[in-house]
Amino acid sequence: MYIEIPGKPIPQPRMRLFYRYGKSIVFDPSTKQKKLVKKIIKDQVDLINLTKFQYPVINFLFYMPIPIKLRKAAKCSKRALRHILKPDVDNLIKFYLDCMNGLVYEDDKTVAIGQAYKICSESPRTVIQIRESDLMIKPECFACGF
Repeated sequence: MYIEIPGKPIPQPRMRLFYRYGKSIVFDPSTKQKKLVKKIIKDQVDLINLTKFQYPVINFLFYMPIPIKLRKAAKCSKRALRHILKPDVDNLIKFYLDCMNGLVYEDDKTVAIGQAYKICSESPRTVIQIRESDLMIKPECFACGF
């Protein structure tokens, strides 16, 4: 299954902590963005009548906007340029795993992360490929150390 989300890939920001009336409150600053992305994912999942994955393996491809200092090099190059600036790929993955939680799979503790790439592109977007894991680990493998 493929999910394509248009727009610049969004990283998971740090949780914010503030105090009100003597109590500390933890706040997720990306709540509005998550709602929008969840709606896009839900629409794409509903189109194919997907049943939730039990043990998903997920690959990510983040098409990032081309940085200003690389625009000339990107036009001259025929191959894809790796995006090596911020945001970190792990923060991007966290955001989209949170958005797919409950829609594509029951809980993100069952997810195996495959490959994740950040590539410079004229049209920023996020492409997510999800498949069911074919690896079955038997309990006796843990006793022998694999």
